[in-house]
Parts: sequence; structure tokens; C-alpha cells
Amino acid sequence: MNIKIEELIAQLAWSTAYKDGKADADTNASESEKNVVRAFRKCFSISSERFNELLVVEDDELIAELTKQDPLSKLIAIYTCMAVAHVETEEDGSSATMSDKEWSFIYKIIQATGISSSAREAARKCAKNLVGQLTDIELLDKDELMLELIKMEIEEGFFAEKHIIPLLTQYFDAVEAENELIQWEENYLALKRNKRALTKIFGDFSIKKWDAIYDDLKFNLKELKKSSTSASTAEKKSVADKEILKQEKANNKIAEKVKLDKTHEISSSKGIMYCRFCGKLKDELSNWDCRREQGHKYSVKRVELFSYDTKKQLEYKPVCSKCGKVGMCSLNDWCR
Repeated sequence: MNIKIEELIAQLAWSTAYKDGKADADTNASESEKNVVRAFRKCFSISSERFNELLVVEDDELIAELTKQDPLSKLIAIYTCMAVAHVETEEDGSSATMSDKEWSFIYKIIQATGISSSAREAARKCAKNLVGQLTDIELLDKDELMLELIKMEIEEGFFAEKHIIPLLTQYFDAVEAENELIQWEENYLALKRNKRALTKIFGDFSIKKWDAIYDDLKFNLKELKKSSTSASTAEKKSVADKEILKQEKANNKIAEKVKLDKTHEISSSKGIMYCRFCGKLKDELSNWDCRREQGHKYSVKRVELFSYDTKKQLEYKPVCSKCGKVGMCSLNDWCR
């Protein structure tokens, strides 16, 4: 996405303003909220034409773009959105707070940036002071003395010394204290990548302090990544081994069932010895596999024999108690 850092922050702040509004308002965004964003835009000379051009970008695209940025840009984005949400309450104006809808949107931004609550807390005061300078609605006054002072501080490096360096120091110290070294490295590299763009926005500032820290952390980072890779490999192997074991168990279960299906279970009743599952008489079992899979369950019952003689003849035989099949099952004789 071809969008500058300051433009990205302005769009996210504008989206925050439009999340909800007073019930009787003509628009979801109040003038107070709009003015916070307008002050930010004026600080960085974001033209109305360019700003309106970017209004078509969806919130999810803006948030996805923010995830690629450095910690300075992420923190300014979070606290600029909070400045919009806190400018007034959305119900009766009695106190400066944010609505549930605004917090839901800001929380989504926070989650996407990956900045922990402890790191945000450590950087909160510096971030709020910085954003307070950039969103002060007095910047919209015709007397532009305040704006000129900010621009002069940016050009001469005072702004970075007063706001940027302390904010980055608080952030990186907090992440290092949490021992989140991989996250520290990712954000440091993002800062180096954006350094030129950030210098144009906030004036020149040095990151040599973090260059030196990064050199010191390289060995630990290498070992951490190696350990992480080993753990990941071990985890993958464990998952693969479990899948193999699971498949082996499934195969064994199938093999056991095939074997069981071929195994007779002899029962005796009325002097008749027979297989409960195929109905075959015991003395006829040679070279005959059982067929349990067909689902029959035999028991000895008295049945009528077919005879051309008018006299009724009865005999005890294995009969399937489920389907009534008399005598042994055949190859395709499934129980119904």
C-alpha cells in the first residue's frame, strides 16, 4: 500500500471518530473528534485531497499496514486513536471517556501491533505527551504560532530529543526487560527500515544506542532462535510420531478385527455345538473361516423341516436371532 506513516495514522484516527456518535447527531463523528484529526493533519501538512483519496481504504487494510511499521509509528497510532476517543463521551458529554465500540476498534489495533500491555504502560506517558502536542486543537487557530514552534523544534532536532528518544527508550527497555528479544529485534529492524521516513516526519534522531544494544544481543538472539528452531523441530517430530503411532494403532485395530471376524466362537445347546456368528456346526469347521462381519448371531431353536409328508417334522438347528436365517451363513449372506 502506497501510504505514508502520518497518512496511515490520520486515517486510523478518522476511522475511530466514526465508530459511533451521539444519538441525535447528524454524523457519527463529532466536531471535537474531527478537530483532533484535523490538528494532526495540519501538523504534517496532509492535504484534504490526499486525505479524501485514502478514505476508501478499509479499516482492516489500514490495520494490516500498521502491523508492518516500527514501534514509534505503532504507539503514535494507538494513542492518537485514543486521543480521538477520549475527547468526549459519546452519551452525555459529562466526562472524557471512550465508548465500547471505540475501545473495540482500538483494542483490535493494539492486538495487531503486538505491543504488550507492560510495554504500552511503560511508554504511555511519553506517547500521550507526544500525541498531545500533535493533536492540540489550538493548532487549528488562525494564529499559527504553536504550529510554527513545533515545526521549528522538528527542524532543529529538539522535538525528537524531547519526545521521540524518550518514547523509544521506554519501549525498548520494557521489551528487553520482558526478555522478548525476538520481538525487540523485529521492532528494532522495523525502526531502522523506517528511520529515513521518521526523520522526515519528526526531525533527525539517533538510533546508535539501539545499534549498540543490538550488537550485544546478537549472540543471545542467535541462541534463542536456535533453541526455538530446535523446539519447533522437536514439536513437529513429536506431532509426526504421534500421527505414526495413531496410524499404527488404527492399522492394528483393523488387523485385529479382520482376525477376529475369521475366528469362530463355539457354543453348545440341546447337544448341538455350533459357532455363534456363522451357524456352522463344530464338526464341519475345517477350512472354514468365520464371518462375523456379516452380523449374524445364532442360537439353537426348534424349526420345522421341509417334507412332502403331511406329518409335521421339527428339529433343533442354529438360527440367527436377528434375521431368522436357518443354518450356516453363506459367502454373501449378510444379516438384514
